[in-house]
Amino acid sequence: MIDEVRGAILPFLIAIGGVYGLVLVLLGWKLGCWHFFKYHSCIPEIEKMGTTPSLGQKPGGTVVICGGSIAGLLAAQVCSDFFKYVIIVEPEQWLTSEDVPLPTWLADHLLS
Repeated sequence: MIDEVRGAILPFLIAIGGVYGLVLVLLGWKLGCWHFFKYHSCIPEIEKMGTTPSLGQKPGGTVVICGGSIAGLLAAQVCSDFFKYVIIVEPEQWLTSEDVPLPTWLADHLLS
């Protein structure tokens, strides 16, 4: 009798284990997709476009402005109202060196 019960229950337990395993795999897949969607895509940010943050509240994040010309500085000023950090990247090497070239109008006056 025990062998008959064991023979009837064993396929049932195997089927339940298979269903449980399938549910775990699907749940893991859904969690992985959710994590990728939330942290590695821009779709949640696109949904926020057009909304204005409340006064005094800046969303977290950093914006990088390439170029420190007038347009770059203006873009940095505008972005400073909406982002927590603003970084300006200027590729000109002479800006960081000690021997900054003289402006031409000053060089003309010093030579004469």
